[in-house]
Amino acid sequence: MELRIRNRYHLTVSVAILFFSPDTCADYGRWGTRGWWNIRPGGEAYVLDTNNTWSYIYGEASDGTLWTDENGPRIYVRQEAFRSCLLIGDTQSRLVSTVKVRSGLVNLNPPTRAVTALPAAVAGALEVSATGAAGLTGRR
Repeated sequence: MELRIRNRYHLTVSVAILFFSPDTCADYGRWGTRGWWNIRPGGEAYVLDTNNTWSYIYGEASDGTLWTDENGPRIYVRQEAFRSCLLIGDTQSRLVSTVKVRSGLVNLNPPTRAVTALPAAVAGALEVSATGAAGLTGRR
C-alpha cells in the first residue's frame, strides 16, 4: 500500500518519515528514516510503498508550525535530503518527534485547538492537524 501526503496548509510543508524497514535497517533499530518532501499548499506527494499499516511523519512549515507528537518516536533529521535508519545520527542531525499515521492518504491540516486524528475510514483519509502549544500533535 502507498503512503501519500497532501498539504492542506497555506504554506509549503517539509515532511520526513519513519517506516518499518527490518531488511535495510536490521542493525540500526529496524526502522528507516527519509526526508525531505517539500509539499506546496494543495499539493500531494507519493512517499512510500509499504506492507505496514502504520508509519510516522514529522512536518514543518516556514512559520514554525509543526506536525509532530511530543510522545511519538524521535528521529534524527538533517537539513538536506537524507535516507537513514532510526539509530543513526551525527552532529549534523537534530532530533524531532513524529506522529503516527495510517498508510494511504494523510492530510496535513492547518492548526486547530483540538487534536484531529480521524481513522482512515472516516472520509477515506487520515487527518493530521497541527495544534497550538497546548495540543498533543503539534505546536506553533
